[in-house]
Formats: sequence, C-alpha cells, structure tokens
Amino acid sequence: MMLRFSRTSWVAWVVCTLALSGVVGAATGLSSPDSPVQRNEYRDVLARALCATSASASIAGTGSGLREFLWGAGIFESHVEVQTFRRPGSQPVTIEQAAARARAFATGLHFAGYVGGVCADGSGFAVAMPATAGLVARRDVMELPAGALEKRCASVRLDFAPAKGGAPRPVERVGAGFSRTKLGDGVVTVTCNTKSPQWLGPVSWFAVPVGAGPTSHVPEFKRLELADDSAAGLRDWINALRVAEGLPATYAADPDLDALADRLAAGSQATHDRRAMQREQRKFDSLGKIIRLIGEDRVRAGDLQEAAWLLWNSPTHRGLLTDSSATHVGVHVRRADDGVFVVLVTANGRRPDISSRQATSQKSR
Repeated sequence: MMLRFSRTSWVAWVVCTLALSGVVGAATGLSSPDSPVQRNEYRDVLARALCATSASASIAGTGSGLREFLWGAGIFESHVEVQTFRRPGSQPVTIEQAAARARAFATGLHFAGYVGGVCADGSGFAVAMPATAGLVARRDVMELPAGALEKRCASVRLDFAPAKGGAPRPVERVGAGFSRTKLGDGVVTVTCNTKSPQWLGPVSWFAVPVGAGPTSHVPEFKRLELADDSAAGLRDWINALRVAEGLPATYAADPDLDALADRLAAGSQATHDRRAMQREQRKFDSLGKIIRLIGEDRVRAGDLQEAAWLLWNSPTHRGLLTDSSATHVGVHVRRADDGVFVVLVTANGRRPDISSRQATSQKSR
C-alpha cells in the first residue's frame, strides 16, 4: 500500500562537524552498518509531540519546539528526523507500517535508531536518530550507554560549549558518564566516531544542556534578524562572530569553496561522507590551488537564526566556526518549505611564507 507523506525533517539538534584532519588516510570500504535498532521506549513521548489533537496542534511545529519538548521529557538525542504520513483514502496507518517506514527511513540516513508510531487521526510518524540507546540521569551525573557506544563507535568524545562564549573544550568523564553541575552553563555533546560504514563521518549521538543550559541568543544575533535566509547573511554573521571572539582573521568569500559547499549539499543529507572532502582536497591539489580544507558543518533548521543557534551551541560546530587557522569559508544555504539546509566548508588559503622558505633553502645548502 502506498503511503503519502505530508511533512518531513524536524531537527532537534545537529549532526557533528567533520574535520578533515581527522580523516586523512581513513579506510574507504563499503561495509554495511549494523541493522538499526527500534527505540520503542520513546514512542509515547514522540506521539505526544508529533500527533495533533482536537485541542491543539502538534508540538513539533519547529525544530526548537521539538528540542525543548524532548529535553523536558529527558530525551537528549542530538538529531531527530521526522516524517509524518497518511494512507490514501480513509484507512488508518498500522503500527507495522509505521515501524517499517521508520526502519527504512533510518537505514537511508545511516542512523542507528528508529521509532514508528500512529496517531488518533489515522496518520503515522517515522522517526530516525543516530543513537541506539539513551542516556540515564543519576543524580548530577549523566550516565552513558557504554555497551551501545562500544558496539557502534571506534571512539567516543565528549565536548562542552560554554553558554558565555569562548572556545569549546573536552569533557572529563565522571565514572560511567559526565557531570551536569560542575561544568557551568552550556551544552555537552557525545560524538561517535563510527565503526561502520567506514566512510561515514563522526556522528553526534547526544546533546545535553548542563547548568542553566545554552544561551537563548547567539552573539551578534541582531545581524541575523536583519539578514535574509541567504549565504551572504550567514557569512556576515560568521565574520561578526569571529571579530567579537577576538580572532585574528575573518573569513573571505571564495567562489571555489562556495561551489564545493553546493556540491556537498547535494541530497541534503545531514550525515558526513569522509571520502567527499578527501576527494575535494585532491582536486584542489591537482589544480595547484593553495588551499587546505579544514572541515565541514551541516545543519537543517527552521530558519537562519535557528541554524546559527544550533551551530553556536554545538561544541564541535563552534570549534570549526572559531578555528583561528581558518581564513576562508564556503557557504551553501538552501531554502525549503520546512526551513533551511546549511553546509559550511572552512579552509586555510594563506600562501606559505616566502621569507621562511628562502631561509630554509639557504640553510640547507
């Protein structure tokens, strides 16, 4: 039976940054990922968020609305993709159809978790997420799902983005997890460097507000209020942000990097392909371009303001935005009915210092 989709892609958070320095020489095998895991423990909570009732519309009208709802329910998945759908005519969607749709949805996104559910009006929802198990709050410590992370991840990293600004920093583990009270206000993310498929970039599994949580407004947010949902508007905000953070250089627009961001945005996938940036670096090298690719950010959001909020409050994304070695950025912004899709590519375009090279040459003679 054919299913008709009515809405797609509410994002609760973002998928992690891909840093090129971390993938040079990475294997390029095409091994299939482990089968996605059904996360039925979230079904009732997601039904409350996604199913409209006679008294109210669904909570998930925007990514921020869904994110706040899930945090309040103790669900800290970094990234949540949603499809809602109906069967033609008046026949209701069955739970089996919803689960099958969600499994296929997660598989297509290379996500490890999925939930399918039905609403009282006969519609269904399919939800995909990267994690196969959730966090557990134990007093002031957030406990990690060690077994799930060990099975799926070659390595795991924890990072903290302070609400007050400044560079992100790594988080020390406390027992089986991390402290929610000793870091200050901000967000902690848990990132999985996936085992399989080997080409899949690092994926953020969890984003947890700690202390009083993240700031409601990003630095220089007034620039975003005046900007339209365009690449130029986002680049202007990044420039102002870097100056406000006391960085030595701001980004310059680069047509080659903008074109690269456009190519990487094809398909609007929020996951990273390690091979793509490696191929692009080799292409720049073969053309004799003096440019070193640093990394890539991807985010889908309701509008440019929300995209900036997500980029700023994710530690790995903030780290790429404020990388002091970056001199150029490529920006792709695509508008759609459900919001914007953003891809940023950062690079260093400085030429080697001539005097240093001459000194080195003379010394070697």
